[in-house]
Amino acid sequence: MIGNLTIVGAKASKGEYEGTKYDSTKLNVLVPYSRSNQNQQGFDMQSAKLAGDSTNFSKLHLKEKRFPFILECDFEFTATGLEIYEVIKINETLTPLAQVQK
Repeated sequence: MIGNLTIVGAKASKGEYEGTKYDSTKLNVLVPYSRSNQNQQGFDMQSAKLAGDSTNFSKLHLKEKRFPFILECDFEFTATGLEIYEVIKINETLTPLAQVQK
């Protein structure tokens, strides 16, 4: 599914925990609350895995980006049996569509 996401943060992680290796970059994305629920307003933040590994943080120059920004990307949902999570696929340049006005 292709869409626009508001990216509010990014984090690279690489290491080992209890014998299991991990290597990823995650983007923190704003997600609007459902309008059908009268007890919620505004946005929540969801962490989504960026396709690839922790080197994407430097390859895509995330340290130099001004957050938040809007990004067009392709994303998919994947189930592990225990949880459903979102994987974001983007182009190599990570060109923001727009800077979010503060």
